[in-house]
Amino acid sequence: MDALQPDRHADLDWIAAILSAPPIEASVTRSGASDTGGIVQTFGIFPTATQPRLLLSLESARAAAALLRGGSHARELRVRLGRALLRAGLRVGLAQHLLRDRLRFAVAGKGAAPGLADVLLSEHLADVLGLSDPSFAVRLGRVRPNRKPLIQVVSREGVPVGYVKVGWNALTRGLVAREAEVLKAVEGESRAAFAAPHVLYHGTWHDLELLALSPLDGRLVRGGQHLGEVMTAMLEIAGLSEAEEHPLAGSPFWRSLRDRIAALSESEEIALLAMRIEASWGRKELRFGTSHGDWTPWNMARRNGTLAVWDWERGASGVPVGFDAAHFDVQVALARARRDVQVALTTVLAGDGGLLPRLPDAAEPRVLVALNLLEMTLRAAEGREAGITPEDRIYLPALSVWLAWSADG
Repeated sequence: MDALQPDRHADLDWIAAILSAPPIEASVTRSGASDTGGIVQTFGIFPTATQPRLLLSLESARAAAALLRGGSHARELRVRLGRALLRAGLRVGLAQHLLRDRLRFAVAGKGAAPGLADVLLSEHLADVLGLSDPSFAVRLGRVRPNRKPLIQVVSREGVPVGYVKVGWNALTRGLVAREAEVLKAVEGESRAAFAAPHVLYHGTWHDLELLALSPLDGRLVRGGQHLGEVMTAMLEIAGLSEAEEHPLAGSPFWRSLRDRIAALSESEEIALLAMRIEASWGRKELRFGTSHGDWTPWNMARRNGTLAVWDWERGASGVPVGFDAAHFDVQVALARARRDVQVALTTVLAGDGGLLPRLPDAAEPRVLVALNLLEMTLRAAEGREAGITPEDRIYLPALSVWLAWSADG
């Protein structure tokens, strides 16, 4: 392989097809490679072309440093440290050495040059957001059911503008459209305990669904911290829709879960687990309200006396109150146990330092956790059928274990 044309991860082909349209062609080169002409956009690849996590505009060092500062919500310590090192390098002009690999976009062929807003997503975003010469960071994201690029936008001077979510297949297009709908509804509601992003733009480009949101800042919430504030915000969100009470098996929520299971091409095992949930708790009366749907510490920050909350694409009404508490406790426990299902579920069952014990009424934590694990199992299965995620090694086994424990207990 030519030293100026490095090996590349398949994710770069995936993201290049999202960021551009014909007759644009993408290539991966090393810094110092000659300009073959027709180049209309270049991103630096962090950390390398074989392990791409982030694409970064390099036209303005100040803007690039601001884009990296906006990535402080990364969960992995090594990623945060790597970005901090790169940010320091950008300030002293070392980008050429620290970001050796490049993703270049060039106009193919000899025809008339196309309008760039028609063939480059970044130019389209600059147009619809009314920006002149912005800079972009494109985060490729971890492989998970709702995987999609997240584009951060700043002005050339480094002033934060917002974030753009990109739905690129049927599953993620639906999620982006749902988040737009949820956030527009939330904007019309009075609230005191939480803040949500404002919708700056919602529309389409080629076959992509785009949602631009205002930035939220603050100090990231850690798993065991500020649980009183987290619970207050969760209950305020639950109250955004009129409360209803139903037996679980007779609720629209349960019918929706069953319909999603039936739509899977391979659903027998999940359907059997759902039947066990219905047999155990189908007659139990539950209170239903609005759910954020991905209620985790890494989707929230504390600022100005409120909780800033993002990632609303799984938001919905008619969800059991306490579902978000179960999701929070399960996700925090899995993170602390390094995805060890038995250890994590033992922590959840003990109610040690979580949200479930703080629920204000006599909600049954076992059914809430079972419903959350069933939902996560469904999300994993839907992601697998969309060609995004591999076999589920976490939630399907966790649900089986949890139901066995509930039967024994």
